[in-house]
Amino acid sequence: ADGRVEVAKKTRAYLMKIRRAVQAYYGSIDELESAVDGKANVELKEVPEAKIVLEKYNLMLSAFGDLHAYDAEVYEKVTAAKEEVKNNAFAQLRFICDMLGISTSEEGHCLTGLWKTFGMAKLQFPDEEVEKAPEAPEEIEDVIPDEPLEEPEEEDD
Repeated sequence: ADGRVEVAKKTRAYLMKIRRAVQAYYGSIDELESAVDGKANVELKEVPEAKIVLEKYNLMLSAFGDLHAYDAEVYEKVTAAKEEVKNNAFAQLRFICDMLGISTSEEGHCLTGLWKTFGMAKLQFPDEEVEKAPEAPEEIEDVIPDEPLEEPEEEDD
């Protein structure tokens, strides 16, 4: 019985760690929003709170990973929280970028571009595969014709 109590305590500790990490992440978003509120021509790469948001995001994903490593069965029971994070974690950051007129593209310094700007890797949920680039065709001949393309004939006026 003592073993089950210890397991339950440890599981609860991991769940509370996730809860605190989620709260800290969303709190860091609020701090970022306050830091840029009313400012014009601000680039997030120049705002220290932006890097903190990314660090808190990774800590949050790390907390999910710790639970997954400890008890994958319990981890499956937090699917709703995981889905909320996947779907909504960057919605407020996207709003801040839109408000500041910052592109959310790869080249922009928001979302994907912001990770690169700070030289950070974005952690993934432990049960998800990292997206891979599509593979090149095996046979290049299938893509490039053997013969040069013919020039179109000019029409006489």
